Amino acid sequence: MKATENNWPMACGTGKYPPSYLVKTHAYTVLRGMQLTNPDGSNGPKLIKIRNPHGIASYTKSGPWRIDSDKWTSLYLKQTGYS
Repeated sequence: MKATENNWPMACGTGKYPPSYLVKTHAYTVLRGMQLTNPDGSNGPKLIKIRNPHGIASYTKSGPWRIDSDKWTSLYLKQTGYS
């Protein structure tokens, strides 16, 4: 993703009704964005790695892509560098 490749500062935020694993009306720092590739070579999920600047909540412990989710295949882990 162009912003990640160029080390551009990025941020995102939530509105009044975010998913339950994110803080309502809160800003986050975007650390990295990437497009994963499926085993057949097609485009897989697009993911962003975010940081809560207050360090109060951890997305790695909740949400659809939490660290123990079965969505993480060995291929996806390798692509993200978490293998």
